[in-house]
Amino acid sequence: DVGGDVDPAADPRSLGVSAASLELVQDGMARVVNSPTGTGFRSRITQPGMEMAGKTGTSQVRSISAAERAEGVIQTADRPWEERDHAVFVGYAPINDPRYAISVVIEHGGGGASAAAPVAHDILLEAQQKRSAARRNQFADAGAGANRR
Repeated sequence: DVGGDVDPAADPRSLGVSAASLELVQDGMARVVNSPTGTGFRSRITQPGMEMAGKTGTSQVRSISAAERAEGVIQTADRPWEERDHAVFVGYAPINDPRYAISVVIEHGGGGASAAAPVAHDILLEAQQKRSAARRNQFADAGAGANRR
């Protein structure tokens, strides 16, 4: 581990990653989605307290020859479906108190930022909104019960 010595035996849940290294990765993943220069910025969750962090990716399906590169690589959208790249996004939310983790792979979907990250956005936002609504209902029910006594 680059960030310092960690004894994974001290905590059986530990992956042996130092707090400094983990913080570096978490900061990078937060920037991918929440910084205007991040590849996943268009898919960020803007609701306060529900923001997500993640990493976009693209998995190349076929090799591109030197001759093809010299002629100009054909854009993904212009290729036959079976030759299009796979879109990937992994992430979690909310950033400050992670509760949900997600991995989205869209076969032949193109780029991770354009295809997979929006799907992750929708799922993570929906999950958090449902939990928030359930908690509000739980507290409302508890309050109503107290008023009936």
